[in-house]
Amino acid sequence: MVKTAVVFPGQGSQQQGMGAELAARWPSAAARFAEASGILGYDLLKLCAEGPEEKLADTFVAQPALYTAGFATWEVLATEGLAPDCVAGHSLGEYTACAAAGAFPFAAGLKAVQARAVAMAAAVERRPGAMLAVMGAAPADVDAWVAAAAPQGPVLVANRNAPDQLIVSGTLEAVEAVEASAKAAGVRAIRLKVAGAFHSPLMATAAERMREVLAGVVIADPRIPVVGNVTGDMLTTASALRGELEVQLVSAVKWDACVKTLRDRGVSLVIESGPGKVLAGLVRKNDRNIETLSTGKAADLEGALSRIKGG
Repeated sequence: MVKTAVVFPGQGSQQQGMGAELAARWPSAAARFAEASGILGYDLLKLCAEGPEEKLADTFVAQPALYTAGFATWEVLATEGLAPDCVAGHSLGEYTACAAAGAFPFAAGLKAVQARAVAMAAAVERRPGAMLAVMGAAPADVDAWVAAAAPQGPVLVANRNAPDQLIVSGTLEAVEAVEASAKAAGVRAIRLKVAGAFHSPLMATAAERMREVLAGVVIADPRIPVVGNVTGDMLTTASALRGELEVQLVSAVKWDACVKTLRDRGVSLVIESGPGKVLAGLVRKNDRNIETLSTGKAADLEGALSRIKGG
C-alpha cells in the first residue's frame, strides 16, 4: 500500500481566485468559507475570488484565507476516502495540519490564525526586518555568511526549504551583510517583499502573544501524526504540538528535515492541500522519488481524488 502524506501551504501561496472553484463544486467547502466569514466578519470567499491581489496578499487576509482553503480542500479529500499516514504544514500551514489531524476544531484554529496575523504585524511595527532568499549556495556557506553577519543584529536561516533554497531572516543590516556575501560569491540572492523578519528572534513579542492565545485553545492528541517544522520530527501528542506552535515564530522552518522524515517513514505520495504548488515543488527539490499532487484547481483536485481511488 502506498504511504501518503498531506501537506498544507503557508503564506505566499495565496492567489486571486483561490477557493472559488472549490466552493462552487463542493458544498462542504462553501460551508467552511461561510463559517470562516462569520468568524472573521467579512466575506472571505468573495475576497479570495475577486481580490484585489494586494488585499489578498495582506497578512491579515492571507493567513485566514490559506487556512480555510487548505482545510476545506482537506475535508473533500478525507470525505472521498483519503486517510494519510501523516500531515505537515509550512509555517502557517502547521495550523491547518493540526486542525486536519483533529488536534483542535476548525473554528478554534481559525481564531488562533487570525490572532497570529495580528501578532506578527505588531511585531513588525516594533522591530522591522528583512528576509532574503539565497539560491544555489551550499548550506554550509550560507550558515557561515549568517554567522559573519551576526554582529549586525539578530539573523538566522529562517527557512531550510531545500538544499539549494534557504531563506535568511533578521535585521535589515544583518540581512544586507548576508546579501553582500552571497553576491560576492556569485550566488543568486533575492530580497523578499516583506517588512518583517519572520521565524527569527525579531518575532519574540509575537511568539509571546501566541503562547497566550494557545493557552486558551484546547489541543488534543492528533489522530494523524504531524511532522513539525521546528525539529522535522513526528509529533504525536497534544503537548508536543503545543510546544511546536508556541515557538514556531522564532524558530526556523526545517522543511528539508520534514521531507527527510516523510521519506524515512516510507511516504512515496505527497498531496498538497490548498492553493498553489509551492510545497509540491519543494518536496521534489528534496526528493525526486516522491510523487506529488496539487489540488489548487478543481481539475487538479479531481485528479488527486482519482489517484486516491486508484483510478
